[in-house]
Amino acid sequence: MSGPGGLGAVVAGLLACAGPSIDSRLHGEAHWRRVAVAGLGQAEARPDADALAVLCFALLHDACRWDDGHDPGHGPRAALLCREVVPAVAGITGARLEVLCRAIHDHTAGGVSDDATVACCWDADRLNLWRVGIRPRPDLLSGAWARDPERIAWGRRLQSEEVTWEAVCAGYARLLAPAASA
Repeated sequence: MSGPGGLGAVVAGLLACAGPSIDSRLHGEAHWRRVAVAGLGQAEARPDADALAVLCFALLHDACRWDDGHDPGHGPRAALLCREVVPAVAGITGARLEVLCRAIHDHTAGGVSDDATVACCWDADRLNLWRVGIRPRPDLLSGAWARDPERIAWGRRLQSEEVTWEAVCAGYARLLAPAASA
């Protein structure tokens, strides 16, 4: 994998920190890639969102699950992992790290957020609820982008698409391209 600023190395570094949940059929790496695609799509519509934090969320939010059942502690455990590894692997520190850790810690609490980064993270995960047979509820989606009925339907179609980290990195590069040329 390659990408701007060593994005492939960030992805590989964070994947190396994931526990056995990486192989989960419901909450593992395939889910993380789809969350990344949905999150980066939202970040494109919300330029005030931190796209790198959204990508890190996708990689870590379910990385500390014990199993695919009810595991209310997986968000707090993943936030601790995030705090330990993200500064060194992705260079996110300070207030940016706090926002990312809050998004990871609270992603199962069922709330919505006015913070663009947190909203992109939570909405990306919720647009992927189709994988467990749950239709995302618009009232639990933070942003207009995610609440759009066509976007909710897109989330369902996304479950049958093969998504690679290379494609995620390419999407991230496209997202940054307008900023680089400005």
